[in-house]
Amino acid sequence: MNPPRGFSSFFNDSRRFQLGHSRRMPAPDEASALAAVKAVQSLSGPDFEKRVRTEVGDPLLAMFSLLAKNVAPSDDDRAIAEKVQLMLLSYLVREELGKAPATGGRKK
Repeated sequence: MNPPRGFSSFFNDSRRFQLGHSRRMPAPDEASALAAVKAVQSLSGPDFEKRVRTEVGDPLLAMFSLLAKNVAPSDDDRAIAEKVQLMLLSYLVREELGKAPATGGRKK
């Protein structure tokens, strides 16, 4: 699968595309996933914006915006912003899961 238009130089420049997650994270159990979602949901506006600035950063935020525009080119600005917001929330949930002690994956 080829990256969306405008992404090739970004992805090919490995010095710029370093998210800091070189290890694979096992799938979380239900309790861990719920705790991570609740932690992100409980962020106040200023706390959310601070985490976006410090943990996501402008390059990744720009990538989310480009991805949202490429996935749905006919969407208006509001729909694009909603997709980017969802990506940000998902990213922060994953960061929360990375902070939690490993539980060994899903419970069966």
